[in-house]
Amino acid sequence: MKRTVITLLAFALFMTGTSAKQTEYIKRSVQLYRADSLELDSMYNYWNAFVQIHPKDEMAWRNLYEVYSNYEFRFLVNLKQYRTADGYFDAQQQMRRKFGLMGRMEQAIPDSYTFNYCAYDCDYEWQKYDDPDDIPDSLSYQYANRAIALLPDTAERRDFENWTGYLMNQLDTVRLTRVLTQYFNSGRFPAEDLQYHYNELQGMDKGAVYIGQNNLNITGKLILQLVKGVHRDKILYDESYASRTTPFFKACMQRMGLSREMADSLHHSVDGPDRSERVLRYILNNVKRPIYFSSNSISLLLGEGVPDDMKQHLYNEGLTIHYSAKPYDNQRVKRRNVEERYLMDYLRLSFSPESRRGFYDRDLSFHYIILLQDLLPYYKKNNPERFSWLNRLFHDILARMEAEDWGFVIDKNVFIIHKVEEGRGTYYEVEEGTVRPNESFTGLVGSSTKEGLKYLTGEPISTHVILKTEPIE
Repeated sequence: MKRTVITLLAFALFMTGTSAKQTEYIKRSVQLYRADSLELDSMYNYWNAFVQIHPKDEMAWRNLYEVYSNYEFRFLVNLKQYRTADGYFDAQQQMRRKFGLMGRMEQAIPDSYTFNYCAYDCDYEWQKYDDPDDIPDSLSYQYANRAIALLPDTAERRDFENWTGYLMNQLDTVRLTRVLTQYFNSGRFPAEDLQYHYNELQGMDKGAVYIGQNNLNITGKLILQLVKGVHRDKILYDESYASRTTPFFKACMQRMGLSREMADSLHHSVDGPDRSERVLRYILNNVKRPIYFSSNSISLLLGEGVPDDMKQHLYNEGLTIHYSAKPYDNQRVKRRNVEERYLMDYLRLSFSPESRRGFYDRDLSFHYIILLQDLLPYYKKNNPERFSWLNRLFHDILARMEAEDWGFVIDKNVFIIHKVEEGRGTYYEVEEGTVRPNESFTGLVGSSTKEGLKYLTGEPISTHVILKTEPIE
């Protein structure tokens, strides 16, 4: 009981500042994902009361919706009780009808961006019909289309990303270009992200196919193609769509050079849990264009990583991984990309905090170090001037990242950055460790590096040095 009172009081004090100024959006990744059931309950009660007092406040309704969605997924619908997708979906709809959140939102802010976004996001039309077969076809997309028409420049990054995926799947290039232009002009897409996407495209051969895991790998490149008009010859393929029957899938197959008949056949014949792998294998074996993977998410492709028998044909060329059945000197290509194609001076700059995505941005900056570190010993032996340049660039990246946070996570790997002072000057060491699947650990953020990394059981996580820069005099 004491903990309950303290939590409610702390939350009330936190929210007092919110009600005194313009309502701010609750960031899912920060406030919601870290909240326990008691905190979520307090947040729901607060925002539920807030919208009753301020029924026209769209952001307050959006916050209430986000809290409810998180609460529903984590605590109300027990995934273990619903073994099938249909069972889970039915449970969701029953719960949503019981709470009646969307009905109240529709009455308060009916023709608003917020209502239409939330209505599409939670399948509101399904809540109005007991039999799914009764749902009119015209109703399925009305909320999405209206939300896109009302999309404000101040919309969250996640909203722009979601509508980008939606319009990609609809093959609606006109509206997609408009949304991406709005996204770019709003300043919400980080400049450093866009530069990374540009460098990825710069290193690929003309007419290449780029395979990314999801929208995070694709959106920046679409902005470059449709808004800035560069690298339009590249075909962008979102791997997450390979597991679904979508117009985007069929269109990509045809752009890659497959016939309409073959695209139709592949579209309908490949089903089951191995669909993604079988589609990918078909692309690699039959498409005549150069094919590249996103190196910053290749370990997540197909859910479990690229199959072992395909790994022997993957060649790191810098920021992208090239698939080639024929062996070649990929290190020469990597050096060409670094020396002639990539624009990397932006890595010396510190961008404004408002434009950063947190862990995702740090991953992108750090990937230059992970993927290009093997060039340091080569340049040290063969090109001292280029070595000095790359060493200083790594130094600048690590100095900025070490100042922000000494450790972070990429996929299943943890990294620690150490700043070392000695007589010759300052240099940096990077340690890497691998976390066992489904194991929680502590000591990564907000702790002294001397404490090291530990599992919650107290067992230390072993790490090893993967990179050491040279001191800069």
